[in-house]
Amino acid sequence: MITHGEDLLISGAWLLGIGTLVGAIGQTRQTLTSTDLGKDLVLKGNGIEAVGNSLQAIGRSKMLNPENERTETYFIFGSWLEAIGNIADAVGIGMQLSGSVEEGIRTDALGSGIQGLGAAIEAFGASLTEETISRSYEIKGNGLISAGSFWNPWEIFSF
Repeated sequence: MITHGEDLLISGAWLLGIGTLVGAIGQTRQTLTSTDLGKDLVLKGNGIEAVGNSLQAIGRSKMLNPENERTETYFIFGSWLEAIGNIADAVGIGMQLSGSVEEGIRTDALGSGIQGLGAAIEAFGASLTEETISRSYEIKGNGLISAGSFWNPWEIFSF
């Protein structure tokens, strides 16, 4: 039986995927044209991801039980950090589009760092859970998100 919390987890996962796809299309467009064309899609993708991360945090909170409270807390905290990081990314990109390029790049880079920290915390939480089919996927997936967020060459070389 699916609970309301599981519905939120699944919906959040779909939104994360959609947001990532939208952002990737925007980043590709921006890279291929060597212009700001596509930054609007990257901004929107980050906004969609922030909503997805928030839904996942709320869903996990609704499913919280005393038996797994410690490990689930890592997932919840990590999801909220990822949402905050995505919002900061979107704000930074918006600043760049409105002319505050240097400050926008810094804000975007800070957001990526926060997002990476959130994913690392989620990966750590997954490593503490009991062995399940999804455990290794959660560890690897969040590890990849963390690594990608911490090392974004476009932000490093933009200064």
